[in-house]
Order: sequence, then structure tokens, then C-alpha cells
Amino acid sequence: MGTPVSVQKPKDTFLEVNGLRLRCLDWRTGDKPPVLMLHGLAVFAHAWDHNAAALSDALDIVALDQRGHGASDRGPCEDYRTETYAADIVGVCDALGWSRCSLVGQSMGGHNSMYAAAIHPERVERLVISDMEPTMRLDLIAYMRDADSLPEYASIEEVIADAHARNPRPDAVLERQRAEHTVRRLPNGRLTPMYDLLAPKCWQALDLWPYLRRITCPTLLVRGAESPVLRSDVAREMVATIPNCTFVEIPGAGHSIGLDNPAAFDAAVREFLTAAPRGA
Repeated sequence: MGTPVSVQKPKDTFLEVNGLRLRCLDWRTGDKPPVLMLHGLAVFAHAWDHNAAALSDALDIVALDQRGHGASDRGPCEDYRTETYAADIVGVCDALGWSRCSLVGQSMGGHNSMYAAAIHPERVERLVISDMEPTMRLDLIAYMRDADSLPEYASIEEVIADAHARNPRPDAVLERQRAEHTVRRLPNGRLTPMYDLLAPKCWQALDLWPYLRRITCPTLLVRGAESPVLRSDVAREMVATIPNCTFVEIPGAGHSIGLDNPAAFDAAVREFLTAAPRGA
């Protein structure tokens, strides 16, 4: 049995950015440091619900459905690439009235955040990279890139069972809450994930190693201790390359750190984003 997970509900808003209608989940009260949270490939803004709710007492959080994901518009194949995702980050911040904010990015969201922080250092206060290497290993998402169609499920129980088979770590109640936001109902009554089939197929991820030294903001690199995605040796090299980077490894977590061990992930993010600037 899972422990009940209380999740505060955000405001659901849509922003016109770079010709698309992008959906944001908004926990802001307007008087705290601004933070934009960015999900991974084939995921969605609601994946951050429990993390954002836990952190919203100290931070003004907005979570974005990146293009092609969740309730945001789908983009053309050629625009599922690092440069366009990063342009969307800047455009969303502009639409929110943020001249500067912190970024928390999981997996693909971390990749896009690294590039945004490198190209627009004046816009990024602090950066959290959650379990992502600078170069995307396409073999890890071959099952999505090779798919001819999105999976379909007869019930939410099937969605949960499929997710649990791939990752048995999350709390059962939290896993159900997440699954309920993962899918939409088709005309035939079956359920299918809420992302564009072309998003993983067309993803053109830049090699970000040449950009890492351009990330000047304080940076936290977070690795799941059991993750197959961010390898330990690569994490060490990233910390050595990014000028102002610290590292934390979260026990009992694989790639989906904020889902697998949310308490430890939230504590690390809170400490990093609320710490006084060095020399203050």
C-alpha cells in the first residue's frame, strides 16, 4: 500500500510562445524566487506536481509542458531540437515577466536547460541538471524512436502496470496520480500517452560538451544512484567542466529522481535554490 500523497493544485495557464500555445502549471504567489521546471522526453509538466507543491512555500514555481508534450501544441518535426526548446524557455520566461529565473530540468529538460544557461547566461540565476549527460545517447530511447504508433491501454490500471514494470521504485499512490496525468482518452475509449509520436523520433539533441564552460551560474548536478542514464564518470567530468558546479547523488533513485525519491530530491533542490549567494 502506498502512503497518501497530498498534492497542491496549480493554476493551469496557456502562453503564446514562438507560434505555439504552450501550457504551464503555475504555483506562484509572486513574492519568491522564480523557478521554471522542465520535464523529460515523453513526459509532461504534471510530472513535477508533488515536487512543486513541496517546494512552493519557498519558491515561485512554474512547470512547462514543452512543445509536443502534455497539453502544449505539437511542433513540426524539424523544431524538436535543442535550439528551439531553449528558445521556448526564454519565450516562456518573457511571457511570465521574468527577466531572470532558475531552471530545474529533468533529462531532456536538463539538456535544454544546459543550453539555455550557456547561450543566455544573463537570464539564468541558478541551474539544476537532473540526471542528464551533455550528449544524448539515442540507444536509450530507441524503443520510442522506432515506434510506429503510441501505445494504447484499456484502463488506467494498465498504464500503472506498464509504468511499474519499467520502474518499480515510486510510491504507489504517487504513481497513480502521475499515471492519471500521463494519458488522454481516444475516440475508441482506450488511453494513450500525451506526447507527440514525432517528439522522440525527430529529437535533434546538440552535443553540449562545447557549451558547458559557458554556463556561469551556480549549477547543481543531481544523479540517481541507480541511474543508467547519467553515468558516474560522465558526472565527474561535467562537474569538472562547468565552472561553478556542485554534485549530489540521490540514493534509492534511478533516472526519474524526483519520482523515485522525492523527499531527498526536493531537499537537495530546496537547499541549492534557497541558499544565500556566495560572498553574501
